[in-house]
Amino acid sequence: MKQIFDKWRSFKEYKHLELLDEVSFSPFNFPYENNEKFSGAGSRTQYAALERGFKVLQTVYGYINSEEKFIVKAGTIVYFTKPWKLLKGNQFGLSGKPGRGTYAYISLSSPEATSDGLINIRAVEKPAGTSQSRVAMGSAAQEQVYEIISRIATEKNILVKKVSSAPPASTKPDLVIQYGSQKIQFEIKNRKSTRGYTTIFDKSLRRGTKAPDVVETVVEAYIETIRVSIKYSLENKEKLSSPKSVLL
Repeated sequence: MKQIFDKWRSFKEYKHLELLDEVSFSPFNFPYENNEKFSGAGSRTQYAALERGFKVLQTVYGYINSEEKFIVKAGTIVYFTKPWKLLKGNQFGLSGKPGRGTYAYISLSSPEATSDGLINIRAVEKPAGTSQSRVAMGSAAQEQVYEIISRIATEKNILVKKVSSAPPASTKPDLVIQYGSQKIQFEIKNRKSTRGYTTIFDKSLRRGTKAPDVVETVVEAYIETIRVSIKYSLENKEKLSSPKSVLL
């Protein structure tokens, strides 16, 4: 117990951006686009791209460049500005420990304003996980799946109705649909970014047995919307002058 206490006391004595990952921003919370070199970018809720302000956890420096800096006091509300690009400190001239940090452009007035400079993203408080937009997106995905199935049922003159849908953060089945004589349960995990996938799990699917027709139809509908980038000729394997985007 003494060792735990000593470690915690030592942690509290750090003065420069020694913040808990659970409450501060990371590259995960920034869009993947323009940040491809940052591991995990875009893999979690992209709070940085929301047009809202976030609180600075402790007084830190903001940087206009390596020579010009300004003080951002704890409690200040900052707005990440487009295109939400991340930079390492050494990319704009910082050296030493600050140069190893990850920085993003911020405005002190609004998300549409011109950037006032760069700030270490670990100095900015991230919203609590319970407010993640992925949860709300999951609810929207339930409605999208139900609309697709309803459209299919109408075309085939089959009676369909929603038996139940789970509220956000519930442990109940995401979506249960009565499709003719079949009751089908779906677990839906919607994508968190434009790079992600909308995934559907159907409880009636079993290895070695045929999937219900409605599941096959929904899967085919998603496949038909997937686009791929072709970089080489399918005929002679030669590299194309510019990639072509085609439906899978």
